[in-house]
Amino acid sequence: MVHITATDDTIDGLVKRVCAPLFATGLLLEGGHDESATSATVTFVQYESRVYAVTCHHVLSAFYCAAVRTGRRIAPSVHSGKTIHQFGGFDTQGQYRWSFHSCRAFPAATDIDDDAALVALDRANADRPDIAIADLTDLWPVFRATRGAEVINLDEWTEPDWSTVQPVWLAYGKRPANPS
Repeated sequence: MVHITATDDTIDGLVKRVCAPLFATGLLLEGGHDESATSATVTFVQYESRVYAVTCHHVLSAFYCAAVRTGRRIAPSVHSGKTIHQFGGFDTQGQYRWSFHSCRAFPAATDIDDDAALVALDRANADRPDIAIADLTDLWPVFRATRGAEVINLDEWTEPDWSTVQPVWLAYGKRPANPS
């Protein structure tokens, strides 16, 4: 086994450069956000010279369900100090649309509390990737400057020598200060 000689703070710093908390905030930021806010993570990836924000479809589905349950318009957003970036905008018909795209279907508003309908939707979505992507290319220079963010650059990625790679997977995150 290969041991990593980095501290939690070092690893945390590396992760924070390419990831950010993604909050389900009200469209007009009503209510703000705190630890109880519906949230997830977004990762910044460069591919073919374009920059993308990548999260899971199930994250957006949870945001959508929270919007239906509360009756609020919810916008996925990343907060960087006083700068807030909402992943969405208004279309030509005046409808607010999230800028994330996913190949999975969302539940009908009438089905969000129907366990059988949600299980059926999960089965229908099972052959599609659990991923949602938003193009950040035009905003990336400002976003990078305000957040100090970096990308996982797939344009420069080289395939590893798989014969020397261990089959070890790692998920990383910090524990809450007061786990319940």
